[in-house]
Amino acid sequence: METKNNQKLLVFSCFTLSLFISVHAICVPRKSEAGTPSQPSQTPPPMQPVSFPQAQPSKTTPSAPTTDPPQPKTTTTKNTDSAPETEDQKSHGSPPPTTPEQPPVEPTPFTPQFPLLGMLKGNPSDGLSANVDPLVKKVCASTDYSSLCESSIAPLLSGAKDATADAVAMLELVIKAASEHTKLAIAEAEKLIAAPTTPAKVLAMIKDCKDNYDDALDNYQSALDAIPARDIGTINSMLSAALTDYTTCDDGFEGLKSPVAAIDRLLSKMASNTLAVASLVN
Repeated sequence: METKNNQKLLVFSCFTLSLFISVHAICVPRKSEAGTPSQPSQTPPPMQPVSFPQAQPSKTTPSAPTTDPPQPKTTTTKNTDSAPETEDQKSHGSPPPTTPEQPPVEPTPFTPQFPLLGMLKGNPSDGLSANVDPLVKKVCASTDYSSLCESSIAPLLSGAKDATADAVAMLELVIKAASEHTKLAIAEAEKLIAAPTTPAKVLAMIKDCKDNYDDALDNYQSALDAIPARDIGTINSMLSAALTDYTTCDDGFEGLKSPVAAIDRLLSKMASNTLAVASLVN
C-alpha cells in the first residue's frame, strides 16, 4: 500500500512540476509582450514639446511688422487732408471770377448796341442824318417822339412817290426799325440770363422780359403781314400789344433796379411812334 501511495505522490509531483513549468513558460512571454507595448506609448509625448517652441517664435516675428506700417500711413493721410494748401486754393479761386462777372450785370453794355439810346439822354441829334427827307419829317411830325422817328427811319428810307405810299412805306419802316431793336434786346437779355453774377430775382425778371420781347417781335410781324390788306384793326391791335409787352417788362422790376430800363423806354417810344404812323394809313 505504501508503494502505491508513493507512486501516486511521485506522479502527482511530476504532474505538478510539469504544470508549473508550463505555466511559467506561458506567463513569462506575456509579461514581456505586455512590457513592449508600454514602451512605445511613451515615445509620442516627447514629440509634442518639440513643436511648441518652434510655433512661438514664428508668431512673435510677424506681429511686430504688422503694427509698424499702419501708423505712418494714417499720419500721412491726415497730414495731406489737413494741409492748408487746399483751403487756400479754394479761397484764392473764388475772388477772380467775381471781378470779371460784375460788369455784365450793369446796363452799360446795352449802350453801344443801341445808338438811339442817345435820344433818351438829352441828345436828340444822335443818330440823325445831316439831311432828313422832308417827307420823313412830315410823317414823323405826327408822332410824339419825332426826333426818334426820324433817326430810326432815315437809315432805312429808300424813297416814296406819293403821300399815301409814303405813309404805308413809313409804317413798314418804323415797324422794321422797332423789330430790329427788339432783336437786340433779346440778345442782351440772353447775355444777362447766361451771366453767373446776375441775382436770382433779377434773373427771373430778365427771363420774363425775354418772353415779352419775343411776343413783341411776333406782334410786329403780324402787323407787317396785315399792311398789304390795309387791315388797320389788326395793325393797331398788334402794335398796341407790342407796346404792352415793353411796359410789362419794365413793371416787373418793381422795387428792383432793372438793367434793361433804358431799353424798355426806348422800345416803348418806338412802339408809340408805330401807332402814330399807323393812324396816317387810310
